[in-house]
Amino acid sequence: MNFILNLQEMKKIILLYLLFMPSLLFAQKVITLTVNQPPEFGFSVSNTETTITKGSSVILGAGLLVQGGSGAYSYRWSPGKTLNDSTILHPSATPSDTTNYLLTVTDKNGCSFTVGYKVNVNKQTVSAGTIQAGNNLEAVLFPNPNGGKFKIKLSGKPTEIIELAIFSNNGELIKKQVIRKFTGDHIETLDLKLAAGVYTLQIMAGSEVMSRQFVIN
Repeated sequence: MNFILNLQEMKKIILLYLLFMPSLLFAQKVITLTVNQPPEFGFSVSNTETTITKGSSVILGAGLLVQGGSGAYSYRWSPGKTLNDSTILHPSATPSDTTNYLLTVTDKNGCSFTVGYKVNVNKQTVSAGTIQAGNNLEAVLFPNPNGGKFKIKLSGKPTEIIELAIFSNNGELIKKQVIRKFTGDHIETLDLKLAAGVYTLQIMAGSEVMSRQFVIN
């Protein structure tokens, strides 16, 4: 009797083993990994070209926004000989000739990108000063160079109409403005949203015409 009971117990044990063996054989261990992915490293920029007169300076990197990466950015401009500091984001450049600058930005992980800036140098002297036509009218444009916003001071003999016209460097008419009933003294303010470059202001009063170049940085 004891032998039969032991055999039955053994059958139960074998049956339980067969039932649970597949789950034991195919059990998997799950490992969870967490990856800290920094934001995409890149930039946006509004303008990469400007024009100055010879002997003037310009701040590079204006309008550049660096974003993403691992932070702690470092900067390297080349060529650096006409810059006050080639390792900052916004150096002051004073080139004597038209120059293409290259900025390399590197983050803490060693990732980098480059962006180019071109500074056109106008060797013709363009300065604020008096524009005079005959004995009836004189005008002063200031400041020059400027960022697109400047004033024109007119003085002279009263007249019914004075016409102001702005032309691009290739002769295209950009803006025309009329001053009516000029009394002898007037200041006109212009705010032009134009690309950097050399432009021409033309003033017409009756049969007299005068013009002056100016620079927008």
